[in-house]
Amino acid sequence: MRLTVTPKRKNEYVATYRYRQIDETSGICASTALICIRGTRFGCGFVPTMTVADVSTLPEYRNRGLVREMLETAHKKAREYGAYVALLHPFSFDFYRKFGYEKVSDSVSATLALSVLNAFSAHTSLVPLEEKYYGDLLALFRVFSQNRNLMFDRYNTASFLKKKEEIYIYVYRETLCGYISIKKDIERKNITVTEMAFSSPDSLTSLLAHLKGYANDFETVCFADVEPIPELYSLFKGLDVTYESRGDLAARILDTEGLLSAIDYPTEHGEFTLRVIDTLPDVAGVFKVTYENNKGIAERLPDSVVADVTASAPVLLRRIYGCDESCEGFILHGDASDFFRAFPKRINGLFEHF
Repeated sequence: MRLTVTPKRKNEYVATYRYRQIDETSGICASTALICIRGTRFGCGFVPTMTVADVSTLPEYRNRGLVREMLETAHKKAREYGAYVALLHPFSFDFYRKFGYEKVSDSVSATLALSVLNAFSAHTSLVPLEEKYYGDLLALFRVFSQNRNLMFDRYNTASFLKKKEEIYIYVYRETLCGYISIKKDIERKNITVTEMAFSSPDSLTSLLAHLKGYANDFETVCFADVEPIPELYSLFKGLDVTYESRGDLAARILDTEGLLSAIDYPTEHGEFTLRVIDTLPDVAGVFKVTYENNKGIAERLPDSVVADVTASAPVLLRRIYGCDESCEGFILHGDASDFFRAFPKRINGLFEHF
């Protein structure tokens, strides 16, 4: 087999490469993957991230380690770009756990009758998106995505202007306060909300109230993914809403020191030492973290140091991203209170797929 890496697209925000495993005897492409380097939200900032998509292997070439070789090569290449973490939408979480990936987010849909939205009221109307608001749309999304981990760093309006989707905006006193993106299924009389963003709780309520006004010929509305918007869980409490959940995103640490340095830490002072078990040299090792005023400094220590906490990289990843608040999987050797306090429950989710 011959592994080839072909650049597909590159600019200051995104670099994309096509990986192929070529059977040198027949010339057949036996296995392929699309690897992208881009920014994803991590707390109040963004971290360089490797995303994996379009992974496939011809049946007759499976179980030969072709995907493993592509991923191992991609992990090394991603580190050259400074990537801290890798993401993918797995067809099987168990399959990708073999390569160090672990689930960090579910996709949860919420379906309700449009009449349920009568519970919400507003005094202004939504209007179709106009070009003059394109810049405001990007700015609103960037503010909205803060502390909603995993969301992509959008750098133009192409991510919003998707085919078969309509975008309506909520403008109050000439200020863009929210938007909602919808797809209409006339045959099923259903509207699907693919994403939404807002600047305040009142803006969210206004979006919900006016959604019904644009759906007179429809019966139901489905919010495609409410995990990035936990505010909806609170608003829908006590209403007739059906939720459906499935695993969505898996991630892998590529640079422990970088990821630990990028976290939004508590205001109070704290420090801990941590031993990480992993196969990648930039992930495994002993690290000391000192934090205060929402910032932290991470540094690598000699492997001989006895750490306060020991964990495998997948266990640590779920704690760092705030999707698992349990202490399961951690081995404690000292006072770990500052360690656990540093990683509270966080919002994780991603509107778009890749």
